[in-house]
Amino acid sequence: MKSWYNIKGQAGDASAEVYILDEIGGFGISAAQFIGEVKALGAKSLTVYIDSPGGDIFGGLAIANWLAGQPNVTTHVLGMAASMANVIAQAGRVRRMAENAYLMTHNPISPYFGGNADDFRDQADWLDRLGNTLSKTIAARTGKTAEVVSKWLDNETWFDAAQAKEANLTDEVMPTAPVQGNFNLARFNAVPQPLQTAMTARNSQPHTIMSKFAALFGLATSTPPPAAPPPAAQAPTDKEKFYGAALESFGIEPPVIAAALADNKPDFASNFIKEKIAGLDGKVSKVDAAFTAAGLAITAADIAEGKKDLKALLEESVAKATARQAAAAGRDPAPPDRTAEGSAGNDDDLDTIRGLIEKEENPEKRACLARRARKARGITSF
Repeated sequence: MKSWYNIKGQAGDASAEVYILDEIGGFGISAAQFIGEVKALGAKSLTVYIDSPGGDIFGGLAIANWLAGQPNVTTHVLGMAASMANVIAQAGRVRRMAENAYLMTHNPISPYFGGNADDFRDQADWLDRLGNTLSKTIAARTGKTAEVVSKWLDNETWFDAAQAKEANLTDEVMPTAPVQGNFNLARFNAVPQPLQTAMTARNSQPHTIMSKFAALFGLATSTPPPAAPPPAAQAPTDKEKFYGAALESFGIEPPVIAAALADNKPDFASNFIKEKIAGLDGKVSKVDAAFTAAGLAITAADIAEGKKDLKALLEESVAKATARQAAAAGRDPAPPDRTAEGSAGNDDDLDTIRGLIEKEENPEKRACLARRARKARGITSF
């Protein structure tokens, strides 16, 4: 069973080692379960090794508060302690950090984006309160003012080992450690280039649980087989392009979308994007069906990719209908009056729509035509 932590020790041992090597609260395993398992060991001394991008705020606070209440806890950042993982790192009586490791602080991010304006305001207030709590927690351990720490959070501040030592975020800088974490960093805005480069290199190599622990313990492992060549890049489908355009309207950049779609971890941003895509799937087909019922040669993908202009297509449709009716009446077609409500052109168009309704047998298309009839008098105003 997958977990975001591992424990090395047995009940009755004087000391134990705990490894937090993934997203806190992931895989359906709670902070309460973590605390219960560690507490059951009864160890008088704990060393908590950390390589994590963060995770659940409340779970992280619970773990940090529990560790801070233990008499002999050492925290040791192996690779990265970002977000809530950094708060846990601050809970040690002794805080250690590998020379090539990083700490990061930032403001809380909500995994929920739905709701009305009042919901968003309430959520913003709640995030501010959580941010203040994290600022005070870190400030109490570092001796910095809450104002200084708040600026760290506002700017998504990354610290290498030397900077962390200067900021009193760590007590001891240890020799460089092999790092095996394989995390999606696309949700962060200011990842240091050395960390980004190292993560990219690690992501290109397959890792097993055994190789991860062998590296942590300094043991030799067999050379992994060469990675299979990546499949040839395929052009995105119209549907994928539409999804990308739709999700970008939420302020989500294409690289984040791509990373989230490929990420199988319980990542908040990934889940949000996947939910939006799942919701869009049904909506796209309904939009296209409505266009077809209205006799418009356009799809949602055409609009998203800028291939066709819906406004121009509607204007062209109205002009054609007006010309047909004028020809049938034996008069010269005239441009529709766009200013007068209830103009002759609009009345003629309304008659045409009513005729189509009488002939149409498909209930869905009849419903679309009925909506067109209700709006016929204002259809030329865009």
